[in-house]
Amino acid sequence: MANEIKSLYTTQKTLYVLIISGTSIWNGTALELISIPNWQNYAILMTETAVPGLYYASIPTSLPLGKFVIIAYLQSGDTPASGDIAERVGQLIWNGFEEVDLSDIAIGTEVNVNVDNISITTGVGNSESQFLPPSEPKVSIKTGVS
Repeated sequence: MANEIKSLYTTQKTLYVLIISGTSIWNGTALELISIPNWQNYAILMTETAVPGLYYASIPTSLPLGKFVIIAYLQSGDTPASGDIAERVGQLIWNGFEEVDLSDIAIGTEVNVNVDNISITTGVGNSESQFLPPSEPKVSIKTGVS
């Protein structure tokens, strides 16, 4: 899949995104602790489409599965820098090959996805997260009325 990240902004600008998980950030090949001197390594450039002001970027195919915060920045100089202005913030739940969109799951449907250390249960009147030890790698997402 491609162009999973989308943003509307003023046309003919340079935007980029950072993908963050806790205190770690995607550096182009792996997650590492955030380090300001490495800022340029973290930037994923967004491309303006044929529709003026609509920008796309793709999730790296080697991004591990997990829950991420995606921050879109307006680049103010020649290269991405930690002083750039954050313009958009979003959340991504990534299953290793595509975004998990909870709105696409029918009420009463159980979905199981293999991941490490997390279990998410959602529903009307019921919402909880349970962290599992590494010996139980799975996510169970349940939706419905409780």
